[in-house]
Amino acid sequence: MSTEATIPHKGLIWTINAVILGASITAIVGLWGRNSVFDNPVIPWLALVAAFVLLERIAFDIPVGAQVHALSLSDVVLVVGMFMARPFELVLAQAIGILLVWGAYRKIAGIRLTFNVASACCLSALALVIFRYFKPAAMVNPRSILAAMAAMVCSSVLGVLAVSLVIRIAGSKTSWRELLHTLFFGALNAVMVTAIGLQAVVLAERSWWHVSLLLIPILLVTVAAWSYLNERRKAERIDFVHKVSVAFHEAPTLDEGLLVLLTHVREGLRADVSRVVVFTPEGAVTASANSDGTSTPVTVVDDEPLAAANALLQSLYKPAKFDVRDEEVRESLEALGFTDAVIAPLFRSGERTGMLIAANRQGNMDSFRIDDLAALELISNQLSVALERGWLEESLKELIKLEQRLTHEATHDGLTGLANRRLFNERVGELFARSRPLPAAVMLIDLDDFKLINDTYGHLVGDRLLAGIGERLAGVARTGDTVARIGGDEFAVLIPGIRDRRGAAGRSADLLDCLAAPIIIDERSVAIRVSVGTALIADGANNSDELMRKADLALYHAKEMGKDRFALFEPVLQEKVDDVRQMSRDLKEAIERGELLVHYQPIHDLVSNRIVGAEALLRWQHPVHGMLRPDSFIHLGSDDLLARIGYWVLDQALSNAAKWISDRNFRTFSVNVNVSASEIHEGLINTVEQALLRSGVPPQNLVLEITETALIEDLQRSRRVLESLSELGVQIALDDFGTGYSSLAYIHALPLHRLKIDRSFVTDITTNEKDRMLVGSIIHLANMLNITAIAEGIESTDQLNELRLRGCRYGQGYVLSVPLDVAPFTELLHANLTAEAFPLPARGLPAPIGETPVNPRLAL
Repeated sequence: MSTEATIPHKGLIWTINAVILGASITAIVGLWGRNSVFDNPVIPWLALVAAFVLLERIAFDIPVGAQVHALSLSDVVLVVGMFMARPFELVLAQAIGILLVWGAYRKIAGIRLTFNVASACCLSALALVIFRYFKPAAMVNPRSILAAMAAMVCSSVLGVLAVSLVIRIAGSKTSWRELLHTLFFGALNAVMVTAIGLQAVVLAERSWWHVSLLLIPILLVTVAAWSYLNERRKAERIDFVHKVSVAFHEAPTLDEGLLVLLTHVREGLRADVSRVVVFTPEGAVTASANSDGTSTPVTVVDDEPLAAANALLQSLYKPAKFDVRDEEVRESLEALGFTDAVIAPLFRSGERTGMLIAANRQGNMDSFRIDDLAALELISNQLSVALERGWLEESLKELIKLEQRLTHEATHDGLTGLANRRLFNERVGELFARSRPLPAAVMLIDLDDFKLINDTYGHLVGDRLLAGIGERLAGVARTGDTVARIGGDEFAVLIPGIRDRRGAAGRSADLLDCLAAPIIIDERSVAIRVSVGTALIADGANNSDELMRKADLALYHAKEMGKDRFALFEPVLQEKVDDVRQMSRDLKEAIERGELLVHYQPIHDLVSNRIVGAEALLRWQHPVHGMLRPDSFIHLGSDDLLARIGYWVLDQALSNAAKWISDRNFRTFSVNVNVSASEIHEGLINTVEQALLRSGVPPQNLVLEITETALIEDLQRSRRVLESLSELGVQIALDDFGTGYSSLAYIHALPLHRLKIDRSFVTDITTNEKDRMLVGSIIHLANMLNITAIAEGIESTDQLNELRLRGCRYGQGYVLSVPLDVAPFTELLHANLTAEAFPLPARGLPAPIGETPVNPRLAL
C-alpha cells in the first residue's frame, strides 16, 4: 500500500472510516447491557484485552501461491467472548487490543490505524448481531455452532471486501481472481478459528483448567508452523537471491539490470519501493522500482533526497533495519518518504560508496525481519562487484554527458548557439552577488525594422540573418564577455571590466561597426541596422533587474533619436520614465477630476463655406503641463482605459450634437468621433447604439473615423463590426487615408462612406506636383466609389483653392477654424449661417453631403 503521505483520496478513506465507526457504534449501542449466553458473564474485559494482545502478537504470514495471508488466532477471543462475555465489553476489549498491538507495538498510525480499529469494531459488532439473531438457548449445540460459524464467516468476508475497497481507492489494483482467493482463505481461516474457539468454550463449561489442555496443542502447532515457515523463507530467500543475480547479469545494459534487480528486491521483500543510491566523485545517481509498477531509471539525485541519503549512509556500516521510531534517522527517512526500511551498504575498494534500500513493508504484520537483511546483503554484494568493475561509473559518465547537454540546451539559444535570457540574467546576477559589484556594462541590441526583413525575404532568411548576427557578435566578444540572444530580434552583451562612459561608448561603437556590413544569404546581400542601448553598473544600478532596465531605457532613446546608433544611459532618461509613469497615473483619474475636454474642429463645404459637421477632438487640461493634445498622452493608457475614454468622448460629442441639430438650420449636421483599434470589436455596436439612444441623435448624424492601420489588425472582425454599424445608420469614415496600406481590395469590401485625405499630402499640394496628382487621384477614386472625400490640415488659402480646383468638396484645417470648445464652437456655428461663399468658383465638384453623387469626370 501507499505510504501515509502519498495515499490518494485520503478524504474519501476518512469518510469510509467514519461510516464504519458509526455503524459499529450503532451496533454496540444496540448490544448495550446485554449479557452473554451465560446468565452471568464469567470473563472480565481486562482478561479479554490480555488474551487478544497475546494471540495477535504471535500472528504469522502463510504464503499460498503468489499471495501471502496473515494468520492470527486473536479471533478465538471473539468466538469465546460471544458465549462468555458482555457484547459491549468484548468489542471494547478488541478495540483496546488493536490500539496496543498495531498502534503501540507495530507503530501503525493515522489513517491505517483508524481503519483497522473502526473495521475491527464494526465486524465484531456485526458478528455479535448475527450470532444473537439465531438466539442460541444453550451453551454449545448445533444451533449455536452454526450461529458462531455464520457470524465469523460473514465478518471475515465483509472484512476482506472492505480492505479491498480501501486498497483500490488508495491506488493499488487487485484482480478478481486474487480477491476470490483471499475471500476463500479468509472464510477457511474463520471456520478454523471458530472451531478452536468452540472447543475452548466446551472445555471452559466444564472447568477453566480444562482450557489449558487446549493451549498445549495450539502452542505445539504454532511452534511447528513457525519453524516450517522460517525454513521455507530461508529456502525462498536463497532461490530469490539466485534469481536476482541471474537476472542482473543477463540484462543487456546496466540500467536495465538495475531495474530488474530492484523490481525483484521490491517484490521479494514485499516493500513499497526499492532503491539504489551510488555516490562518486563525479556526482550521485539513483534508480528505483515502485509498488504501482512504475520505475525510475538511472538519474541524478535531487538535492534534498541526496542529503537525506548521505545522512543514512554515514550511520551505516553493515546491513541494518531502520524505522521512524529511531530518533537518529527519523528526519532522513521522512525526507525520503520512508516509514521503515532495510538498507545494505555498497562498497568499492573497501569504501562505502552507496546503498541498496527496500522500504515501507507491505501489509499489517511486523516490519522487515533478520532474514530480509541477509537476503539484501547478498544482493548488495552483487552490486558492489559491479562497482569494483566500474560499470556504474561508466553509466554515470554517460548520464553526466546527457545532463550537460540538457543543461546547455536549457541555457543556450537553439538558433544562434548563444546564451539565452536565463543564462544571461544569471551572469548579470553574479556581478551583484558580491558585497561590492564588479564593474561591467550591459549592451542591449535590437534590429531596426526586422519585421520588414521577414515580410520581404521570409522567415527562413530572417532566421539565417539572426544566426549571422550571432556569429558576428560572438566573433568580436572578448574573454569573459557573455553574448546572448534574449528575444526574437534582441541580443545582449555583458562586458565585465568597463568602469566609465568612455569605455562603454567605445565598445558600443565596436558592436555597431561589426554589424554595419550586409550579411550575405544565398548570394543575397541583406542590409541590417541596429540600435544599441548601454548601461553601466557605475550608473548606480543596485541589482541586475535595475541594470537591465537602464540599458532598455538607453535602447529606447537610441531608437527615438533615429535608430542605427547607440545611446548610453543618462539619469535624465529615468526622469522621463518617471514623468511618463506619473502622467499614466494621472490619466487614469483625469475623467473623474474633469480634466478631459472635447474640442470641435469644423468641417466646411468648400463651395458654400457652410459648416456641415465637426470632428470631436480629445484634449487634456493637465494641472501641471497645461492643455495637451492626444498624441502626447494617448499612448500612456491601457486598452481598457483607452476604450473607456473613447466611450466618454462619444457620449460628450453626441450630447452636444443633440443640442446643435435641434435647430432646424443644422438638421444635417454631423459629428465625427475617432475610434481606436482597441475599440473595434462586437461590443462597440451596442455601445454606439446605447449612446445614440441616450442622446437622441439620429444615426446618420454620427460619423465614426477609423484609421487604416486599426482596420487591418483584424480585417474580418473590422468588416463585421463596420457592417453592423452601417446597418444601424452610422456613417463610416476612413481617417488618414494614404498613410497606411491603401488597399483597393479592402476599401471596396468595407462599408465606407467618407475618405479623409491625410494632411501630409495637403501640406505640399501647391508646390509638389506628385502630391497634387496623388490628391487628385484620391478624390477621383472616392467619387468613382460614391464615397465623399474630405481634406484634412488645410492651413492656407492657396491649399484651399487648389483642393477646390482638384474637385475636393469638403475640408477642415486651421485656415478655416482651429478646434474650439463647446461654447465658442456654438457661436461660430450660428455665425456661419450668414457667412459668404468662397469667391473662387468650383468646377466639377461633387454633390454636397446628403445628395447623391453623380461621379463627375474631373479634369486632373
